[in-house]
Amino acid sequence: MGANSANSEVFSFETDSEVYTAVFPRGTMLKAKIQEDVSSEINQTGNPVSFVVNYDLSVGQMTCIPKGSYMYGKIISIERARQGRDGFFQIIIDKLIFPDGWRTPMTGKIWTADGTGIIGGKLTQMQEFKKIPHYIENLGGGVVQLVRTGPRAMGNETVLPAGKELIIVLEQDLRVKYLESLE
Repeated sequence: MGANSANSEVFSFETDSEVYTAVFPRGTMLKAKIQEDVSSEINQTGNPVSFVVNYDLSVGQMTCIPKGSYMYGKIISIERARQGRDGFFQIIIDKLIFPDGWRTPMTGKIWTADGTGIIGGKLTQMQEFKKIPHYIENLGGGVVQLVRTGPRAMGNETVLPAGKELIIVLEQDLRVKYLESLE
């Protein structure tokens, strides 16, 4: 199966006269490129963010989400870098618009390994070291371990540059309607 094809087992199709609907279930992952820089230093809560789909998402021979479609959302939380923590932000995607102008609401977020959708926010390292002696029986002496301690370093701002390809994860089912036959 090609990189631009979807597994048809995760989709369902409903027919209503000449209108067909593909249902993308919650948890479906879609690739898209962010269209503007987003920075924990510059942006604010509520700032709009857009993404473009750079490939046709197909099920079998049917294009369900065409190349050039846009996803729109906004920053729902953001914090600048501070002592001990990098800057971070979270974006929610709430609208899908096809190149022909057809639009539908959606609910998605940027995929992150921890599942929160929060970009950045890592703790910074402690800046000092403390020596901790360990005595291990039958080794004939001790070992000294250096352990980080003290205040944490100043964090760095987090930036997503325009043009970066990201994975968008659907938070709710997405229904996409078509006027073509699936055959």
